[in-house]
Amino acid sequence: MVNNCLILNLDERKDLWEKHEGFRRAWTNLGKKCNRLAGINYQTEKNVLNKFIANGRLDLQGTGFRNSKKSLLGELGCYMAHYNAWKHIVDKKLESCLIMEDGVIVINWELEKLIMPKSLDILFVNSEMVPHNEYQVFGYGTQGYVVTYEGAKKLMQECKVLYGPIDIQILHVCKIRKLRASALTTPYITRNNDRLSSIDNTRLQKTDSDLELQTLHRGKQNTDTIVTRIMTNLIRNNVNLDDYIEYTHDYEVPK
Repeated sequence: MVNNCLILNLDERKDLWEKHEGFRRAWTNLGKKCNRLAGINYQTEKNVLNKFIANGRLDLQGTGFRNSKKSLLGELGCYMAHYNAWKHIVDKKLESCLIMEDGVIVINWELEKLIMPKSLDILFVNSEMVPHNEYQVFGYGTQGYVVTYEGAKKLMQECKVLYGPIDIQILHVCKIRKLRASALTTPYITRNNDRLSSIDNTRLQKTDSDLELQTLHRGKQNTDTIVTRIMTNLIRNNVNLDDYIEYTHDYEVPK
């Protein structure tokens, strides 16, 4: 039985939190606990990449992130929100917990039947993920999943440094069998494509084809590495790289 739930929600998107009042009521009526975990918004901050790189949290060879600055910062915020959720599970020593993003639609209300198999570390409950071979999944998105205490510890370790969009990184961790994963054939939630994305403030184009939907999703990604993108733009802006070649340990992380 899964008795805990965390809903990730930006302070600026209280409208999405309010839309889940029915779910929260149904969940808590079963004697379960449901809490809001504040999302992370880096789009209004400065020196975000500086801090991630200086603190060793972003792999400069990482690739597949969104094209625009705004949406890339949104991806970093999404990653940190999920990381904080895993940390919450570990700190509170929760046996298991449903982690749910606020931009979803509940499509299965048999909440009392949501069970976490003891053989798994993570169980995806969103329609965008499907089971694929033993302990493997296929799809995209972190709209909703159940993770165990041990699974949360593994995620914190394997995703301490971000090298791609967090959903793709989690898939890779599952692929190399660092996480025992599966997905429900009868999911509980699905992405709400009618609302504006908290990552890039756009609506995903609608299609009835799962393959086409994934193609549209990936079309927003940039195949260049982080360091290539930064260096290319510095050169385009005629920055003299000679002035930055000397290395020193004496630096402070920007506040």
